[in-house]
Amino acid sequence: MGPYLDIDELALVLQCKTRTIRRLLNAQRGLVPPPVRGPYLKMLRWRAADVQCWLQQQEQMGEIAKKPVKSVYK
Repeated sequence: MGPYLDIDELALVLQCKTRTIRRLLNAQRGLVPPPVRGPYLKMLRWRAADVQCWLQQQEQMGEIAKKPVKSVYK
């Protein structure tokens, strides 16, 4: 994996279709890693390190949500 991923490579990492990524980009922030925008990057690109960081954050959030919530009313 190089320093930048194109949409096809990101789809492989996220295990989804490129069309899904495009839809999620237009829908709401945070549903997919934010792309890199720059003068020399005309096509959508993602930093590989940013994608790895985003995936780790998603895993942590998922683990937090799976923990049982203690009830305040007893």
